[in-house]
Amino acid sequence: MHRTKKITGWLLLFATAYLFFFVAEIPAARAWSYLSGKGYIKMDGIKFSSIEGSWLNGRLSGVSYKGFDLGDLTWRLHTLPLLLGRINLNVEDKSPVGQLTGKVSMQRTSLIIRDLSGTVHANLMKNFAPLKGLDITGDFVAKGLGVALREGIPVTGEGQLVWREAGIGAPYELNLGGIQAELSSGRDELVIKLTDLGGNLAASGTCNVKPDGTYILNGSAGSRDGGSSKLSSFIQVLGEPGPDGRIRISHKGQLSPLL
Repeated sequence: MHRTKKITGWLLLFATAYLFFFVAEIPAARAWSYLSGKGYIKMDGIKFSSIEGSWLNGRLSGVSYKGFDLGDLTWRLHTLPLLLGRINLNVEDKSPVGQLTGKVSMQRTSLIIRDLSGTVHANLMKNFAPLKGLDITGDFVAKGLGVALREGIPVTGEGQLVWREAGIGAPYELNLGGIQAELSSGRDELVIKLTDLGGNLAASGTCNVKPDGTYILNGSAGSRDGGSSKLSSFIQVLGEPGPDGRIRISHKGQLSPLL
């Protein structure tokens, strides 16, 4: 009897190991098709030229999202969270305009990005409001950036995003300097604190984003010490400057889902 139990135990262990390695080798293309069909991955706007590897370790080549060229995206999937209905990935993105690494968690209505670090060319973001249509220059540098999206709306955040050597190209040709966004989570809202890092643009402000996508932006902007007449003229479309030469900004709006 003892010998039979021992043999049965080894057979179960072998069967479990075989099943795990069999499942681990499921092609990434088949897993992608299944997950997107079940709604775990939203296909809207996502295009790629090829997919290779397994569902645990794979790569998407020639990735674009709503017209943004994201290059090649590789991932490594953590299997244990799948038992809880959650997809956890370590991801790395390489493209001609930069490189990013981070961690991604997905459920049906939420997406959590953590520990995002790296640099991408600022012009990659030119189709996002309020930068839409502008030829922006410089680089965006993420430092431990984390954002939680619910139904595509950012609800919590942490870390830094720096617009380094910020500028606006033709026809304005403006050199802004550096701009930093500090993300934190307040009571039932995402708080984004904006400050300049020197340069021609003197700016500061705070943006508070509610879970329903409504936001309030308060701040000020101006040409530092009045040194750039072109920048002063550009900013004046926002309003009349105060005694210190800065424009006071107060704006309420509604975010559209980012994904």
